[in-house]
Amino acid sequence: MIWSDGVQLYPSLAVKALGVAQGERTYIIHADPETGGVQSVRIGSFEVPTERNGELHLYYTPPRPDRHLSAADIFDNDKLRELVPKIEGRIVLVGTSASGLHDLRKSTQGDTIPGVEIHAQAIEQIINDQYLRRHDWTRGLEIVALVVAAIVIMATTLDGGARTSLLFGLLVATLIIAGAWDAFRRLGVLIDPSFPLIGGVGVWFVATAIRYVISDRERREIRGAFSRRVPPSLLKQIESNYRKVRLGGENCKLTVPFTDVRSFTKISERMTPEQVVSFLNTLLGRLGAEVWRESVVIDKFIGDSVMAFWNALLRQKDHARHALRAALAMRAAVVELNAKQEFGLPEEIAREGPVEIGIGINTGPACAGNVGSAERFNYSAIGDAVNVAARTEAACKDVGYDIVVAQSTTEQAPEFAFVEAGRVPLKGKSEPVALMILVGGQEFRMGPQFAEFSNRYRRLIEALRGRRPPAVADALADCRSLAAAFDARLLRFLDRIPNRQEDFRPLPKPQISLVTDTYPGLFIRVPDLVGGHGLNCGCGV
Repeated sequence: MIWSDGVQLYPSLAVKALGVAQGERTYIIHADPETGGVQSVRIGSFEVPTERNGELHLYYTPPRPDRHLSAADIFDNDKLRELVPKIEGRIVLVGTSASGLHDLRKSTQGDTIPGVEIHAQAIEQIINDQYLRRHDWTRGLEIVALVVAAIVIMATTLDGGARTSLLFGLLVATLIIAGAWDAFRRLGVLIDPSFPLIGGVGVWFVATAIRYVISDRERREIRGAFSRRVPPSLLKQIESNYRKVRLGGENCKLTVPFTDVRSFTKISERMTPEQVVSFLNTLLGRLGAEVWRESVVIDKFIGDSVMAFWNALLRQKDHARHALRAALAMRAAVVELNAKQEFGLPEEIAREGPVEIGIGINTGPACAGNVGSAERFNYSAIGDAVNVAARTEAACKDVGYDIVVAQSTTEQAPEFAFVEAGRVPLKGKSEPVALMILVGGQEFRMGPQFAEFSNRYRRLIEALRGRRPPAVADALADCRSLAAAFDARLLRFLDRIPNRQEDFRPLPKPQISLVTDTYPGLFIRVPDLVGGHGLNCGCGV
């Protein structure tokens, strides 16, 4: 509004025109005594608020033809008579609009206007008392907006990823722009949204770089820890959801399979160490490949056995189905290796029969995490569910079948073809555990042969629980005749049943007894119904 060379003050064209129009030759400048900055300029009856350096923010309006008169019309006497009423009593500024005179300017609204119109709009704005103000708190508000945008962008980038931070960043940017526009339109307050927006973009780049460094390091740690323990497909899921992975130790419901080679000690003692290693590499390599296809964590290879588990690192709703499909695939792989004679066994050992494996599967709660010392540790699973899985695999020998599954697993995948194997005593368990054998998958279960076998086997179970030896013998013969047609492995299982009749004993009936105490009540005990645990109930009489 007013310039100074350090000695004298020079008003701008707009200020001088307003002063002349009011007959004023002096101007009053109000300054802040503490900061020395200009607060306002008084021109006659007009008080013009300014910035600290005396600037006035123009509230630009679109160009209007009625603001302009052609100089040629002024020098035309006929037209001048018509223009006198429009000119009289007004402030008139003389300027140029020809492009060759280089006085065309861009307004903040994007319009190209003559430079003299800027002064005209300033005069019009002062007369109409319509200002764009930047108060003392405006800069503070912009800083607060920057801080809020930075916190939101930093938090969402580090915690939620680039996509989440982008969505929240766009939301914050929209709110900032909308707030600045509303303050401009309704209150005439000029808030600079570019300050928090540009700052927010800078924070986003920094946060993204930090997250990339952190996540890349964590992904490298995860890849180093699990690249040889999980299949590539599962490893990609773990890397994509690495924040959900807990390595320190987590209680979760796992499905755990154990595998073991039948008569391995007898086989290995007749082979050289090199032959044993070659045999194990062939077998375990193929079994590991079949298990990997089902998105599993391979815990360890223990001699001739494999331990794995599902549902630890990432939640898998169908973890029991994964384990059952993997068991059937491992069975088929061993059959194929035997048929192609790829084990490389000495001829005298190969003549004694094919290589067989046993598989035990159980589902239950366990703790999965890093186990070991600070210098050397292993990601493993520990708990009763793991122990039961190992004992279930050992029960394959007693049951006489190659895939034995605890009832806790069969309940998760009832569409597979299971056959009841009775309640078998397992080492370390105080009560027998209900087991089943896995005969085939869903398609096999829906077939007519298995349906007929299930009916015959049901009659066999009823005869065993009814302790009717003649009926047991007849039902057993019926089952054997049908089993030989579709699964010879069932014959060995059926042959063991006469010696395992106690495993098929009926559950004990609930016992009801009256208990006398200070307050008489009815005490009911329902023992051995669920996992060997009794259910005690009491009610007042």
